[in-house]
Amino acid sequence: MCYIYPAVFYKEADGRYSVIFPDLNDLATYGNDFADAFAMAQEACGQYLFNELKEGNVPPSRMSLRRRMERLSIWSTSISRRSRGNTGRSR
Repeated sequence: MCYIYPAVFYKEADGRYSVIFPDLNDLATYGNDFADAFAMAQEACGQYLFNELKEGNVPPSRMSLRRRMERLSIWSTSISRRSRGNTGRSR
């Protein structure tokens, strides 16, 4: 069986890449570079689907494009807020 789910890749301030699968309960992973993030995304998605099927669950259905765009808008707002001033250091 073939399952296709979109993944959202974005570059972090430290150069690593984060990956989110919005249709898979916001499954997330990261890699040190794009190729690493891509490999990690494949592994994470595969393991997620394997476990869902093993437990007898139906894999999640894909979200509509409109809903996906709304969620991406929320994420991009969250990401830009995080990158504008949250340095992760205590004062």
